[in-house]
Amino acid sequence: MRVVFSALLVPIALVILVIWGVRSIRLGDAREALQGHSIRRFFQYLIMYGLVVISSLGLSGLLGRVLEGSALVVVDKTDLARNL
Repeated sequence: MRVVFSALLVPIALVILVIWGVRSIRLGDAREALQGHSIRRFFQYLIMYGLVVISSLGLSGLLGRVLEGSALVVVDKTDLARNL
């Protein structure tokens, strides 16, 4: 459970940093946020979060194959394709 929480913490922190950066740039556009653009932004951040999670899972799988290469008993090309 602790590993899952720590694995989710990095993408969530990345999304929060991006949101903070975008909001600091658009500080003077408060009227635009009230006109429905915030809903679109929410879905964009949701898609971005999904992409970050998928890419981090793939990268962790590839790093696991590299670092534990000698420990692999059976080389499974399906896992390699999924990580790529």
